[in-house]
Amino acid sequence: MGREKGKLWVLAFVLLALIIFLVPAKLRAVEDSLCFECHSDKQLVKVDDVGREVSLYVDKANWENSVHADISCVGCHTDLEIMKTEHAEKLKPVSCGQCHEAVDKVYQGSLHAEAIRRGVQDSAHCSDCHGTHYVYPKGHIMSRVNPMNLEETCDRCHADVAFVKEHRGIPDRVLPGLVYKESVHGRAVKRGIEGAASL
Repeated sequence: MGREKGKLWVLAFVLLALIIFLVPAKLRAVEDSLCFECHSDKQLVKVDDVGREVSLYVDKANWENSVHADISCVGCHTDLEIMKTEHAEKLKPVSCGQCHEAVDKVYQGSLHAEAIRRGVQDSAHCSDCHGTHYVYPKGHIMSRVNPMNLEETCDRCHADVAFVKEHRGIPDRVLPGLVYKESVHGRAVKRGIEGAASL
């Protein structure tokens, strides 16, 4: 009799574990599919605070191959947890630090974070360097922070003459991206030599 009771407890535990792991996955699939009803539209755009048109399209296949593929949309966009069918036009910024605490601590000590605290809102946030929905490991060739892509990533701001002149703290006599590009290391990266010193 005691042995039968033990088997029942094991069976109950296994069933409970299955419920805990399978039900959230099923709910997540529903949540994400709801998001992709709109965000799979390549024409979906918004106008940001400075009047630029920004695409809200998310390529599902690319997202499913990113390091965040196992996280639901609301895992990052936490203000959507209570969403029914439509969300507010303006969402809260995603906080990468909610999962990446140690890296966020390093970022908070960086010049970029310091500039944001001074009110320079177009200073680099996590997504400006790493991407938003398509974040790949550093060693992946599609990663924005892969050494072979780092120059292009940094140049998005640091090779822009107007941007550099507008922001104090970036030497206006040189454009860091252009100086690097002309260096022996920059030329090696451009030729595809892995291991060449990156920024």
